[in-house]
Amino acid sequence: MGLFNFSKTIGIDPGSYYLRLVCEGEIIFNEPSVVSVVPESGEVSGHGFNALENTRHETIWPVNRVIGDFHAFENLLRHGVNKGLNETSWLTPAHSMYFSIPVNVTEVEKRAYRDSGLHAGAREVYMTWQPVSAAIGLGVLQRKKDFVIVDISASKTEVTVFSNSWLVCEGGIPFGTCKLWRMLRNFIFRNFGLRASDKELDEIIASLGQPVSSPGFYVQKSVIKQEQLSPVWDIFYKVVEDKVLEIIEQATDCCDMDKVAANGMYFTGGGALVSGLCKQLALSVDMDYAISNEPLNDNIKGIGEIMKNFEQYKKYLFT
Repeated sequence: MGLFNFSKTIGIDPGSYYLRLVCEGEIIFNEPSVVSVVPESGEVSGHGFNALENTRHETIWPVNRVIGDFHAFENLLRHGVNKGLNETSWLTPAHSMYFSIPVNVTEVEKRAYRDSGLHAGAREVYMTWQPVSAAIGLGVLQRKKDFVIVDISASKTEVTVFSNSWLVCEGGIPFGTCKLWRMLRNFIFRNFGLRASDKELDEIIASLGQPVSSPGFYVQKSVIKQEQLSPVWDIFYKVVEDKVLEIIEQATDCCDMDKVAANGMYFTGGGALVSGLCKQLALSVDMDYAISNEPLNDNIKGIGEIMKNFEQYKKYLFT
């Protein structure tokens, strides 16, 4: 892009582990939400895939459910916009930015998203709730109208009940699949003396809650049976199940749950890839369920649709 750039409309999914940006219907940036800095000077040395992880550099993950390090996130966002749009001109356009943010954020946390966009060069900032953008990305907001969205990400789990295409009841817990990942890693080391690799842990999590035809899970060439990991799985599952049941019970006072139950539950986020978890949660509330085909991209796809059809979705936006 050169000197005579026009400003763009950019959608932003500020995840705890990946920052995704969309513009004109295409994902233009999809990299880890990490920044590396030189501790002595505070100088930023890398972003995303180019962040430097060694003893001479400190890595900062600025988002943990919400923005925790404002300056690092602003720097990462500015980098993502510049890289995604290939902006090299000294005259940078002021873009419009649309953020998808978690429900139940405080006004201070909400302001952090707004200010980060403005500081990164936005002329105007809009926000919407992540369950809304996920429902749009899934294609169910207008088509189904009454349903449940369960978004299990790395750092949080959110449960939202929609009635007549509107949020009527929602709630969440401040942990997700990353917590399960750490719990399993620590449990395996403490009880079996084995250090599971990242790949081994990912394979275990993907299979939890499902029948295992093989002898079990292989960790450093040793076999661990699924039932031996049940203490970890049971704790994680029970906490998530309790939140799902709590929100469903609350929703019975403010919507027609027969309509909601008829359309069922939709799972999105990285936790949707743990199909055993989704199946058990749906069974616990006696609802049909569907798992997204692209659970990691539902939010960013939904933001893209909101930007494309502003008039249709403007009632779901706030500033």
